[in-house]
Amino acid sequence: MTGTETKRAHPLSFPIKMVWVAIAMIFTFHLAVTTLTKHYLLVVDGKDASERCIPEFSVYLLKRNYGQIEHGKIYTFKAKGMTPFYQDNMLITKYAVGLPGDEVIQNAKGVFINNERITDDYPLIDKLGVDQEALYKSYHVKNNEVFFTAPAERSFDSRYWGTADINEIVGEAIPLW
Repeated sequence: MTGTETKRAHPLSFPIKMVWVAIAMIFTFHLAVTTLTKHYLLVVDGKDASERCIPEFSVYLLKRNYGQIEHGKIYTFKAKGMTPFYQDNMLITKYAVGLPGDEVIQNAKGVFINNERITDDYPLIDKLGVDQEALYKSYHVKNNEVFFTAPAERSFDSRYWGTADINEIVGEAIPLW
């Protein structure tokens, strides 16, 4: 070989490099998706705005590691004993308005938490087939429980079925749109 000749690359070197790049990209994508889904979940409420409990939002980023539950934040939890509206384990998204130790009073004037009116009526009483007075009670939210509600007038929430167990909470729901 003389000094003027150039060394030719192997004809398969470029395809082999591309295969290794593709493998690296697939591995990186898989790692990113796995890590993301471990901490977050996308939740979509497919109901029409007039039927949603939180009408202004239909898509949420669910933060699985939410830390301490806070008043006024939105959380998604699994339904338990909420028929006829929700089947068990269906994901429900509502505002946390009553936390452990908070006082709940339900009477003819509405629902009060720590003497603050949350709602003033019981519009779903007709669908439940019970007397409104059956919902009147006074109690403190127990440890590991949360009182949930939503702004929609006909929201099926804690005033009807009581508190939800903290262990049923899947995560904090961050509204996207």
